[in-house]
Amino acid sequence: MLIRRLTGILTLSESSKQDIIEYVGAPEESICVVPLAADPVRYFPSDKQEAQQRIRQRYGVEPPYILYISRIEHPGKNHVRLIRAFEKIKTADRLPHRLVIAGSDWTRAEEVHRQAEASPCRQDIVFTGFAPQSDLPDLYRGADVFCFPSLFEGFGMPVLEAMACGTPVACSNCSSIPEVAGNAGVLFDPLSEESIAEALSDLLAHEDKRQRCREEGIARSKEYSWENTASRTIEALLRFARQPSGSTRHRPR
Repeated sequence: MLIRRLTGILTLSESSKQDIIEYVGAPEESICVVPLAADPVRYFPSDKQEAQQRIRQRYGVEPPYILYISRIEHPGKNHVRLIRAFEKIKTADRLPHRLVIAGSDWTRAEEVHRQAEASPCRQDIVFTGFAPQSDLPDLYRGADVFCFPSLFEGFGMPVLEAMACGTPVACSNCSSIPEVAGNAGVLFDPLSEESIAEALSDLLAHEDKRQRCREEGIARSKEYSWENTASRTIEALLRFARQPSGSTRHRPR
């Protein structure tokens, strides 16, 4: 198999770069990583209670709540394990929190809804359905914790958006997700309901840890900017333009 190298490959994370090398067989030197950014005009810290009031009016969601924003897709987005982890902490810690799941139904969404309906905590699990982009900042700001248990992401933009809004993040320790979160997020094994539950329980029980995550998350989000994305994209395109076109043989596996 031959790969035609014309202008090279742009990708969003080092994790995605390694996947392209492994599964496509592209040479490492033909791939440039150009991360994304959260729009600072839209995503920034603001008054939490005011955000909660707006979310209450729009979606009927009563705080406090744990938030997950993602299309509802099973099993890749891992809603079922999150629901089971939520059940564990509701039972063990007697938490007043709700689990708010925002996003449109996608592949096998019915399995996620069935799990929620069968849950002993079903009255505290809220599906908002599709949430327009204009509502996302308030959803983030109103949450005590943003949880991102996805099993695979090319980048993981919601993690960056939540951090930019000053919301503590608990997220998967796989794929590109820890690359985006850095030291600002609390990582867990997304294949383990116990690990998800422990991360959430620990964050919710310790205000000092949530405050640290807020501060480090805001600082981390500022390391990403659209100016940097544009600059690195231009650099990559200029580099690719200087390279001769040709064919590169598939790397043996």
